[in-house]
Amino acid sequence: MDTGIFNLLSLLVFTVSMIIFPLALWIIAKILGPSNPNIVKNSTYECGQVSTGEAHMRFNIRYYPYAMIYAIFGSFAIFLLLMAPEIIRSKVGLGFSLVMLAIITSALFSAVTSLRFTGKR
Repeated sequence: MDTGIFNLLSLLVFTVSMIIFPLALWIIAKILGPSNPNIVKNSTYECGQVSTGEAHMRFNIRYYPYAMIYAIFGSFAIFLLLMAPEIIRSKVGLGFSLVMLAIITSALFSAVTSLRFTGKR
């Protein structure tokens, strides 16, 4: 078997298992886990203190787009650093580059849209 195809199949199996395994654990927990909500369990917990005020309050998301951009490029840089030798050697380098460019473009579009709604430019 060609190593490029083997690597792609390995990545596919890893990605599918990465999605299915947590989903299966969540479904099993929902089925087998006890569910008996009451007033005490649904109340706000504040380090053993009696809760005061409303639990859900509005907060400023002014720096959220910058954190999102940093997280996107930080994880992308680490991924590229680890995968660079394989991308250079393989025949799927151009396709991979186009997919990653599309992912980064959509993430940046989302971040810029968030910046527009926060009032910063």
